[in-house]
Amino acid sequence: IVGYNDSLEPWPYDLDKAKELVEEAKADGTPVDTKIIMPVRTAQFPKVSELGEVLREQISQAGLDIELRMVDTTQHLQYQTQPFVTDEGPIAMLIQHGNQAGDAQFSVEQYTLTGAAQAEFGDPELDKLIEAAAKLTGDERQAAYEEVFQYEHDNVVALAPIAHQTVMLALSDRVTYEPNSSTGDELRIKEVSLAG
Repeated sequence: IVGYNDSLEPWPYDLDKAKELVEEAKADGTPVDTKIIMPVRTAQFPKVSELGEVLREQISQAGLDIELRMVDTTQHLQYQTQPFVTDEGPIAMLIQHGNQAGDAQFSVEQYTLTGAAQAEFGDPELDKLIEAAAKLTGDERQAAYEEVFQYEHDNVVALAPIAHQTVMLALSDRVTYEPNSSTGDELRIKEVSLAG
């Protein structure tokens, strides 16, 4: 998509470092023993329940108290979109996001812009970068959104990507369809026809 930054490296799995960070937070007075709720939407994608269990176990090993909650879509949306659930303590969300628009603005305006429908935080510097990038086109837009994602990765860290799902599509030789940026999220019937 426009804004993809191939220089961003995922953080390595490092349980010892995670334990150190939890101990540092505890030493600074952060109540690290507070239960963290992790709502996971049932049937969101294959093996989502198993992924939730793995994440709960790994986060627990780091020294945090995680309560995994398997919930339906309606319940999950109460945690994921404003107005957020605020009376249950800290919440860690496991979500899935696709970008059928093919442009970074579609993602950042939902998850990282202060006051966005699914943003539980705000960062004035990140807001400035997003607002500037939204006005650009072509190579300038690409470079500006790469900077947005670099800044979020280095300074905000509200999002921790776990995996990139790929889409498998099988087409009969009797069907004509050209995959596009929406294919992974939705297949529009009007774009499919019988081969002539």
